[in-house]
Amino acid sequence: MFQYIHAEVYARKACTNPKNKTKYCIDDIIGEVIRDPAHSEAIANPQPPRYIISSEAGLKGMLMKIKENAANYRDKMGRKMREDAPVLVAGVASFPREIAEKDPDLYARWESLTVAYLQGKYGDNLRAVVMHNDEEQPHIHFYVYSDTEVNAKALHYGHKAKKNFIAASKAFQDDYHAQVAIHCGMARLGPKKQRLTRAEWKAQKEHAMKVAAAESAVLDSAAQKEKEAHKSLQAVQAQAELLAKEKRATREAMQKALALQAEAREKIAQSEALLAQYGLADVPPQPTPAPEASKEAPAGECGL
Repeated sequence: MFQYIHAEVYARKACTNPKNKTKYCIDDIIGEVIRDPAHSEAIANPQPPRYIISSEAGLKGMLMKIKENAANYRDKMGRKMREDAPVLVAGVASFPREIAEKDPDLYARWESLTVAYLQGKYGDNLRAVVMHNDEEQPHIHFYVYSDTEVNAKALHYGHKAKKNFIAASKAFQDDYHAQVAIHCGMARLGPKKQRLTRAEWKAQKEHAMKVAAAESAVLDSAAQKEKEAHKSLQAVQAQAELLAKEKRATREAMQKALALQAEAREKIAQSEALLAQYGLADVPPQPTPAPEASKEAPAGECGL
């Protein structure tokens, strides 16, 4: 399998200029990605998209914002922007369905790396990423625009290079391959462009998949070690929290005991002060008197 990623620029109105002729405008592009029935007639069985970045409401808001920016734009001479001037970069990257169904983890890795690549390349100007799974190959759409660089050619990897469009586009493809595709078992070019025989193409695909599998094994091992380390860290943290809790309980018990001791001392002092008030502070305790002897006559004596 080989990589596929491509981007175009679109305007508020489809361009009729032969040099930059386009069939679709930004309303068509956004309508298609959100699966608006009026723009999805070519899709046999349209399904709701999965929004990776933004949402349907976010895309509709983005469309309004782009139109507002374009309507308010003035160049250095005070001229308005043409309606067929590009205001949005829209791109697509796809992954082979056969491989995606056979190895969902590899697809997930490709999607994650692709989104991270686009975020690194476009930063905050990457406004939306949407996944479609209702066509021949699963694929993601991405949308880029700027509030300051209203003309989208300033954001497109080829157009901003002007006369070096082809070289810049090739550099973009090479960079994407190095950062993403090679890590997912994808070749840079297909067999026709490389003029490979069937056997050579098969060998190249097998090699690419072996590289991807080896990297996956390393990443899985690293992820497992990270998971175990995180688990150990959680155990240490739990033990530390228990010790801290016991320490707090001991400190609170000591503080309570000291408070009781102080209270007892205060009560003793109050008692001593009360005794002193009545002159009893230095009186030794009095012995209990012995019972008096009986004065009755002894038994047998009549007193005669």
